[in-house]
Amino acid sequence: MESINVIKAQCRVCNRFVPAKDFKLSFQYKTMVCPVCYSGKTATEQQKKEEKNKVVEDVKKPAGWDAVDEYLSKVSRLKQQETSSFEPIPGSDLMQYNCPNCKYKCK
Repeated sequence: MESINVIKAQCRVCNRFVPAKDFKLSFQYKTMVCPVCYSGKTATEQQKKEEKNKVVEDVKKPAGWDAVDEYLSKVSRLKQQETSSFEPIPGSDLMQYNCPNCKYKCK
């Protein structure tokens, strides 16, 4: 009969429903979490999923892909990120910058 009166709440980290009285304040997540997340089991499960995703990404690379190709792709991505456009503002010493990510223009 006690189980009828138990209020369950959803954990914001793992989305499990747990009795509200079992929640604890986690310094890692900075919120109230269920006992499973508080003990750190959720973090290890997420790390395992990330490792599996890494393995899948490595498999998608074409045959003959080596360290040089990896370096070249990394350098090309960095150059694309560094591409910025500074334009002089006519009639002043200021420059106008166009952000490549959000297209925001600032002086």
